[in-house]
Amino acid sequence: MVARTRKQLNIRSDEAYATAHDLAEQFGTTTTEVVVRALRELQSKRRVPSRFVSPEEAEANLSALMKSVRARGPSGSLSPKHDDLYDEFGLPK
Repeated sequence: MVARTRKQLNIRSDEAYATAHDLAEQFGTTTTEVVVRALRELQSKRRVPSRFVSPEEAEANLSALMKSVRARGPSGSLSPKHDDLYDEFGLPK
């Protein structure tokens, strides 16, 4: 990238500064590369956070759903039987 068109990011955190410098030294690279790699990794693992359901609530909801599915029987069918609504040819009565 041409120097005059580069954008700059300033992070005012002693912890971020120290961590980036420590990692750069360990990896033998620049602090910029450490930050870019960390951001790319975070972005690749990104999930869309829900504003309405906490992780604990989501886990509880999933557990309740799985319990309900298991209670329907060994067939694993999610839809209830409606044999009384159809004739022997599968047509509605």
